[in-house]
Amino acid sequence: MNYNWFQSASPAAKIILTFTIMFVCLMLSVVLSIIIAAPFMHKSITELFTIASNLNNPDYTFLKYLQTIQAIALFILPAFILPALFGSNAKEYLSIGKTPAFRLVIIAICITVVAIPFINLTELWNSKMKLPSALANLENWMKTSEQNAAVLSEGFLKVNTIGGLLFNLFMMAILPALGEEFVFRGVFQRLFTEWFKNYHWGIIASAALFSAFHMQFYGFIPRMLLGISFGYMLVWSGSLWVPIVAHFINNAFGIIFYFLYYKNLASDSLLKAGTQNSGYLMVIVSLIGVSILLWFFHKYSKNLQEKPFRDN
Repeated sequence: MNYNWFQSASPAAKIILTFTIMFVCLMLSVVLSIIIAAPFMHKSITELFTIASNLNNPDYTFLKYLQTIQAIALFILPAFILPALFGSNAKEYLSIGKTPAFRLVIIAICITVVAIPFINLTELWNSKMKLPSALANLENWMKTSEQNAAVLSEGFLKVNTIGGLLFNLFMMAILPALGEEFVFRGVFQRLFTEWFKNYHWGIIASAALFSAFHMQFYGFIPRMLLGISFGYMLVWSGSLWVPIVAHFINNAFGIIFYFLYYKNLASDSLLKAGTQNSGYLMVIVSLIGVSILLWFFHKYSKNLQEKPFRDN
């Protein structure tokens, strides 16, 4: 099939096409996954749609099933369809054909861990956001969305077995690390860079979209900052596997911590790191540490071959 129109389309048109493909894949996955589940759960399709939207009494097993299917359909599947439409192979387009230097991966992991106190503080500041009274309806909707997301996250994270923990790591760490990096860094960052003709703006725009996509606006800023760091990891290393690993570590760290916390094997001190009065020194150390690590990351990346996403 000839995809010349897609290949020669403007970056803006390709962005619209990306959203369209993602939406179609998502809708198809929701319908098909519920149709497939109906005979196994001995429920009608209408009943399953009701169960899927009932947050007052959520069925977390069913919701985890839907979440897994939707993560694959919304992010991973489009990430392999779009490069073909744009006239490229997935390995080249997504920058997943190159094995990164091991030390860059280690530095990326260190950056993710060292940044925790600073990220915690920005999340605290962001959670105190107040909109003007004229936007009260919008603020109420944002708070409701945030509360619903918190209910689902807490329900997903509360597991008591190693099997439950491993599935959470798959659903909430591996799939998001792969899928979200494929789409937001691999596709959107490239398209925004082509649109703005500047890779810095490409990184910022894709990171803002990445954060907004989670529909958790009281954590928008820290998530966007993480997205920006992932974006530079891709640009400097030339391999999407570096931000994928960093993204996985960020998510897995929280999942494992909550597992230990709910089993009374860990305190909530990690959650509060950098957010208490005595924690400002920790935040300063965190910022200095991240800055030094980013400098080393950039320095070690200079000898790699010319990176994609750079403007000339």
